[in-house]
Amino acid sequence: GMSVAEVASCVAVGVRLVHVRQKVRTNRGQGETQSRCLRFAKGKYVGFMEADDERDDDNFSEMVTRLELKEGRLDAVCCSSRTIGWKREGMERYIEWQNTLVSGDDMKAARFIEIPSLMQAMVIRREALLDCLVKVDTEGGAEGGAEDGMEGGTEGGDVVFMDSKMWSIDYHFWLTFFEMGKRVEKLEGVRVEDELTKTKGWSQFRWRQHPGQQTRNHGRLSIENLRKCKCQVIARMAQNFVVYSVGDTLKGWVEDLQAEGVNANGVEWTGDEGSALALKLKLEEKEGEGAKVVRLFAFGMEKMRKKVRKVLRECWRVELDLFVS
Repeated sequence: GMSVAEVASCVAVGVRLVHVRQKVRTNRGQGETQSRCLRFAKGKYVGFMEADDERDDDNFSEMVTRLELKEGRLDAVCCSSRTIGWKREGMERYIEWQNTLVSGDDMKAARFIEIPSLMQAMVIRREALLDCLVKVDTEGGAEGGAEDGMEGGTEGGDVVFMDSKMWSIDYHFWLTFFEMGKRVEKLEGVRVEDELTKTKGWSQFRWRQHPGQQTRNHGRLSIENLRKCKCQVIARMAQNFVVYSVGDTLKGWVEDLQAEGVNANGVEWTGDEGSALALKLKLEEKEGEGAKVVRLFAFGMEKMRKKVRKVLRECWRVELDLFVS
């Protein structure tokens, strides 16, 4: 049979497959591996794939086609996802939520709840990706670590994926992507072939699930650590914050924001409509004093977020009112 390289060369003239091997056989981590591969990725677009995941045959080409159609208007295109393998209710709910985020505005608004798309379900322009990575200043490259806790990077390069003890690669990427004003949208819908209508939706990425994956087990993906990462970025938006939530969630958000050197006050609120007017008046009073106030609504369940949207529909500010989780 034909090798993978031979198949690739038959698809289009000039297609080349490069197999990159790590010098050290031990697992150096996702960040270093992707950073090293990026040195060899000289094309206009970059996509991601893991060995045990799957995708429809035309998945990459559909996303590239959308990017080409919107040259100058989009930096990245994503597709919908579904899980395969070890299915669990919580992860199914998470992927279903991601798939509801189609427009760039919806994806941006959800960035502090969770990542709005898997990186493997994305194609991005190479120059946009480089803008969102970490700049390092080391002799001969970033391999061996940097002062900010980098665990690895490119040999001889100065742009690497964030891979520290605190930050996950994909969350750092998405928060930086939106902070820099990059633009994205998602191919809407999923692949459906109906015998009666013969309709067909967009292709999908299929994410392999298993009990030992880092998404479930790595300490930097704990709720507490992800909140600290989000607060680092949120604190750059303003100096004054009001957090609305309950219990330990409220306490954790206020403390982590204050640790970033900003003013943060907490308000116990369960989304009841009776206090919505009081919240509006309190905000107007603060802003009347010339203070830019960002309001954070820390509620993990979508049911609760829908309730908050309904209650505050008359005084919701798109750029200054955010859901976090």
